[in-house]
Amino acid sequence: MTVAKTKKPTLPEHLVNSITEAIVTTFESTCGDGLTHKRAETEDELHGEKLSDGVVGIISLVGDLNWLIMTGFPRKTAEALALKFVGFEITFESDDMGDAIGEFANIMAGDACARLEMQDVKVDMSLPAVARGSQIELLQQYKLPSALVQFESPMGSFWTKIVAAFEMPGRKSLT
Repeated sequence: MTVAKTKKPTLPEHLVNSITEAIVTTFESTCGDGLTHKRAETEDELHGEKLSDGVVGIISLVGDLNWLIMTGFPRKTAEALALKFVGFEITFESDDMGDAIGEFANIMAGDACARLEMQDVKVDMSLPAVARGSQIELLQQYKLPSALVQFESPMGSFWTKIVAAFEMPGRKSLT
């Protein structure tokens, strides 16, 4: 007996590009130039950085689509970003680290919402949530489409994982 494997649905490239461009714009406007990025197929492609080790800013987008945007920073990248972003040193363990990463995620998601709006995709964003630790496991439903983007900057690497729930009743098609 053979078991049929169903192909995992993919995200429309123009929507992933909107999120990626929002991250690049937010990062470069607050931290300077030098950011590069590429799509990663698996977590193993993230230059040895584990998705579970560091701090993660999480924003939900709801409306014409339901999306989750998770942006994760390893410890050293998080500390360097926080210094550049807020203008003073913040240790990884500080409560202020959560505020800095949460605000970065908030600004990035606001830019992403504006970009999606220009494509006639109406969404609202949640307040940011932040997770920090060394064994964080970010779970998602198996068949939801997702994209993983690796970023490299002079301050270190970081990543974004985008997860979407399409084909919701009453929602328009986004492909």
